Amino acid sequence: MKVKQVYNNNVLLAEDNHHNELILLGKGIGFGLKKGDEVTPKQVEKIFKLSKEEQFKFQEIVNTLPLDYIMISDQLVQIIKSKLGESISDSIYITLTDHIYNIMERYQRGIFFDKHVLANIKRLYAREYQVALVCVALLRKELDVKIPDEEANFIALHIVAAESQVDFVDLDLLSQMTEQLLAVINNCFPKLDKASYRYERLSLECRFFAKKVMENQRKEQNRHTEEDVANFETKYQVEFHCVYQITVLFKQRYQYSISLDDQIFLLMQLIQLDL
Repeated sequence: MKVKQVYNNNVLLAEDNHHNELILLGKGIGFGLKKGDEVTPKQVEKIFKLSKEEQFKFQEIVNTLPLDYIMISDQLVQIIKSKLGESISDSIYITLTDHIYNIMERYQRGIFFDKHVLANIKRLYAREYQVALVCVALLRKELDVKIPDEEANFIALHIVAAESQVDFVDLDLLSQMTEQLLAVINNCFPKLDKASYRYERLSLECRFFAKKVMENQRKEQNRHTEEDVANFETKYQVEFHCVYQITVLFKQRYQYSISLDDQIFLLMQLIQLDL
């Protein structure tokens, strides 16, 4: 790999043999190097890939924050990936590193968030929240700071954003839509066990559904027909009525029209609850 830009002695931008731009981290990796020089592989401690816009953001971070914060962020990312087993955007290195800096800034100023801030995160993103608690425990150890559990709410949001590959503005909308989906379903099925694994899976499917609707990924023609929908309506009246309420909600509140295929997908999730 060849150097494209040296950010500082410990971080640089390189290009591999396939012309992919990569961020390389390592103690002293950029010392004495200039554009076009070969990178010494044994000095590379971490490699990840960012978009052009993210590279500029990352450069700002590495020029102002200690390398230790970036390496701690890497430890957190490894925990997240090992626990969730899902594709996580490398952009999380930026958001987590910046968040670590903000934690230290707030701690030094004695600023702590109200425990009720983002209180719905634990319920909406249960898996991510549990992983975020593990991250908080690591941060306490590495930073030697008494970080409250409430910080897990914010870290969970960073995880969800990296999983869904959306920014925080879209994530707020995604959270609203997911919460409203679950509210309608809970109203239709009041006996749902919210502590069950099945409900956790339902929450994930609702998030997937909301993101799909947000992105308007319905360019292909519907595989299902009005007749298919009518057959489901006859057999699964309660579930169908719940889907109908959600369809009306999304149309009125967000101006989203839910396709027949998406209606059937959501209906199948409700049927599988086996109530």
